[in-house]
Amino acid sequence: MLDANLKAQLAAYLERVKLPFEITASLDDSAAAQEMRGLLEDIVALSDKITLKTDGSDARRPSFALNRVGESPRIRFAAIPMGHEFTSLVLALLQVGGHPPKIEAELIEQIKGLDGEFRFETYMSLTCHNCPDVVQALNLMAVLNPRITSVVIDGRIADLVETSVLDNQLIMPRFVLAELQGIADSADKLRRARGRRGLDRRRRARSRVPVHPVRRSRRAPHGAADPRRDHRRRRRGAARGVRHGPVAVSA
Repeated sequence: MLDANLKAQLAAYLERVKLPFEITASLDDSAAAQEMRGLLEDIVALSDKITLKTDGSDARRPSFALNRVGESPRIRFAAIPMGHEFTSLVLALLQVGGHPPKIEAELIEQIKGLDGEFRFETYMSLTCHNCPDVVQALNLMAVLNPRITSVVIDGRIADLVETSVLDNQLIMPRFVLAELQGIADSADKLRRARGRRGLDRRRRARSRVPVHPVRRSRRAPHGAADPRRDHRRRRRGAARGVRHGPVAVSA
């Protein structure tokens, strides 16, 4: 799942883990679950203080939770946290593992002193530039206060459909479907896994609401809105945003 460069960087960060903790995965038979398992196996292989359990029973599948030994889980990822969210995962691993956060002592005490039970669910996108700030803040609050839990949820279309917020038909351009199939047939293992996950999400969405592939009949006039051109632009921007380069963690 992780390339050699990311593994080397992550291993260096995980040397800062002080306390043993567990990762408990709730998996199913989907391509996304297999990709998640691969990511988690890569992580636990880099630290002797992290244990992986795959017998989780959470309703959100695939997902995984982090907890210190003897404590109940308070952070859960119902998503594969790559792209911008990979830093959120690294920070969660470090903080659950006892590495102190870089925030003021006064703020830490305020978080610990919050009265009441708080259950946060954050729907995010892997290409969202602002989502990691929210995810990291809520995860840290869950680490510091046992009355707070944080669940990070993949906010892409299939997951939103499963919330029953959308109850109308969905339209998917045929060129998007064809491109997704091409990625799923790629010789590159990582691209192939992503493509198959995308097709799996389409199947999940179709089980809830109708998803109709449509063909564009003509090219948009010059200066007019062109969904296909806009899609290509978004893809290029997303590709630049989620490139798996060096991990930047302020820990």
